[in-house]
Amino acid sequence: YNGSLGPDIDPIEVVLPMGAIVDKVVVDEQTQVEPGQTLATLDVPAMERSLRTLEVEIMQDNILRTCLVTQTVPEADLPTGFSNEERDDLSVAVQECEALIEELGALEKQFRRNLAVVQEERELVHRLSRVLSLGSGPDATAEQRRKDARQALSLGLLRNRLDQRIATLETDVENETAALHSARLNRAKELKEDIRLKNDLRRRIQSLTVRPRIQA
Repeated sequence: YNGSLGPDIDPIEVVLPMGAIVDKVVVDEQTQVEPGQTLATLDVPAMERSLRTLEVEIMQDNILRTCLVTQTVPEADLPTGFSNEERDDLSVAVQECEALIEELGALEKQFRRNLAVVQEERELVHRLSRVLSLGSGPDATAEQRRKDARQALSLGLLRNRLDQRIATLETDVENETAALHSARLNRAKELKEDIRLKNDLRRRIQSLTVRPRIQA
């Protein structure tokens, strides 16, 4: 007689739930178990520490997301009940928010400075053009009139170049602002998804701490 020996039932595949931390396995390998029988116990203190870490991370993400959406720095007073290390972690999100606001402000200030310089130059050219438009008077020579005409033409060309420069500055700042705005919104969307996933994981771990065991 030819054949092979094997178990009467198929082995059970045990999948550890997301967020579960095993404390002790209470059955041996190849042991036959009944439905509902405890296979392992979970480490509740370790999972509670994971929950605490998740809470801090979720709060960090919420602080930064609010900053990205509203472009305002949250209040400096952080929630009570956190350790110094946890409060330092939360402060990182506030600092990142402050850096973002500062970057946007610096872009706006630089644009305003550059624009003011060009507009000042344009105003000077405009005044000179007005002076030349009055002419050199009835006693001016033909040579003087030709010189005035050339200067007026040069000033007109310079004024056009300055107008183009102003338009370029405005376009550049619009493009940079739009790029920062787009990056800010994309980051806010990523944080929203991260918050959702972390909240889902937090609920899973909380349910595991209520019944800290893996069953067949």
